[in-house]
Amino acid sequence: MDKVHVKIKKARKLLGFTQSQAGDLCGIDQYKISDIENGKSKFIPNQYMEFLHINGIDLNSIFDDSFDPKKIEVNIAAEPLPSYGRCRECIQKDKIIEAQQKTINTQSDFIEILKESYTH
Repeated sequence: MDKVHVKIKKARKLLGFTQSQAGDLCGIDQYKISDIENGKSKFIPNQYMEFLHINGIDLNSIFDDSFDPKKIEVNIAAEPLPSYGRCRECIQKDKIIEAQQKTINTQSDFIEILKESYTH
């Protein structure tokens, strides 16, 4: 059977992420993921393992002989990654969208108040 680092690489590829994309999503530098997947690093950060798990990879199968990429169903509808598992740019965009939504809601409330004042 494959070694752990080979299974981790296969799992990431199965999910359709490059090392860079996976790193951005879980807050790990691409070169560290490369070291893990090439067997140069024995340490696997928790957030990388959580990234794989949240995206539907059975972590037990990574460490035993049950890992079979052909049998894995990728959980596309997995729960969203916690904020530390998302790239800074995405988090920043979410904050901007949230602020814009609050502004829109405030403006909508204001328009409703104006409408009410003109109808009375």
